[in-house]
Amino acid sequence: MGTCAHERRGADRREFSYRLALTPINEATGKPAADAEPTYVVGRDVSARGIGLEHTEALPYRRVRMRAADPRLEEIGLGGLQIDVTLRWCRFVGPGRYESGGRVTRSNLPLG
Repeated sequence: MGTCAHERRGADRREFSYRLALTPINEATGKPAADAEPTYVVGRDVSARGIGLEHTEALPYRRVRMRAADPRLEEIGLGGLQIDVTLRWCRFVGPGRYESGGRVTRSNLPLG
């Protein structure tokens, strides 16, 4: 993971181009929705406080859990990665291309 060249945020963000499986969190239970199929996204950057994502459709969720879905994460010791995020924004960037970002609320491994 390299450092992003033009950092405008307060936290130290690092490049994070890995595939992640995203599942919405049930607001009532605080746990991943049992009946939801995962949506696959690709990380853009990550810090201890936030994460940026790329995906092919708008994300209708506010709270999500992401888990490793990229064999390269296993190779660098992050195969068991799970991150809970409150998504704060989503924007259309082109046909079949969206970007989102949010605040990390919990992670089982150190980020950033």
